[in-house]
Amino acid sequence: MIATIIKYRILFYALAISLLLGSWEVLQLQYLKKDSQGFSQQIEQRNMYQLPERSLSHTLNLLYPEFADSIFLRGVSTGFQNRNFLTGCQLYDQAAATGVKHNEELFQKITVCLERSNADDETIQLAVDRWRKNFPGSRQFPYFMSFRGFQGTARPEQAAEQALASIPYVQYLGIQYVGLANEQTGEVMFRLAGSEVKIRAIRDCLEQAGFISHR
Repeated sequence: MIATIIKYRILFYALAISLLLGSWEVLQLQYLKKDSQGFSQQIEQRNMYQLPERSLSHTLNLLYPEFADSIFLRGVSTGFQNRNFLTGCQLYDQAAATGVKHNEELFQKITVCLERSNADDETIQLAVDRWRKNFPGSRQFPYFMSFRGFQGTARPEQAAEQALASIPYVQYLGIQYVGLANEQTGEVMFRLAGSEVKIRAIRDCLEQAGFISHR
């Protein structure tokens, strides 16, 4: 019996994780209204203020605190609790340091951390290369490129869309405004395609269109 368990330990491990995640999903959904909108927002609010002991992050932290996904979820929870995305960045770096490759959202959030903390383009490029190497065909998560102002002649949205249209691996999504450390900053949002992505080239196009970089 013991020999069988050792031989198939990876299979047993995968089964245990599946049961854990499945149980969590059932527990989550039984508290939601059947016809309600914004399921993810309801889950976040319930986990934070009503039943935090039933959250996936809480369960994983109890059972597997050193797993990359556990560390990642602690980062998400930290940023949400503090209402400050950057407070979770150290945990995202810690999760990535485990060598995990399956969590695309982790790689994307690291680029957001670097953009919002005004890291240099060389550092950001390394993070983007790691993201796109593992998920070259994915457009699931957008990139957020930070700017501190705009001095172009056209509307910012129009200027950004026209500038990024010249880059084949970029799909423009829009602009959002973010408050960081009592400072209002803007982010141009776009999706990336493929593995050959050049962050400096994208930033140059936007700067030529009138966007003022933090760098």
